[in-house]
Amino acid sequence: WQSALLSLGAAHAQMGHGAEALRALDECVRLAQAHCDEECLTHALAAACALLADDPAKALEHSALLARCRRRAYELGMPAVAAFAELSLARACLRQAAPPPPPHRAADAAGEELPR
Repeated sequence: WQSALLSLGAAHAQMGHGAEALRALDECVRLAQAHCDEECLTHALAAACALLADDPAKALEHSALLARCRRRAYELGMPAVAAFAELSLARACLRQAAPPPPPHRAADAAGEELPR
């Protein structure tokens, strides 16, 4: 079910229905947590972050979700999602004129690379 909700959220986002997309992604996060589907959960967080990126009223929520998404992506070895989260965090800091967040320990550890 959680994969179907992730797809539904993406479809709503593609059609410009942001509120419906966020509702589907919120339900996807809940189901993924209940079923211990870490990869689906991480993708749902990334999709929610992408939807919240352009809403200045939700900047704090967006930053918290991005940090959570980044941490999970590194823990699960998901380089594409980790890169998305890193770039989105940098963009959010530039928009808010905030200092950059510290790098994730896996991103700056000497010799440690994300699995491909």
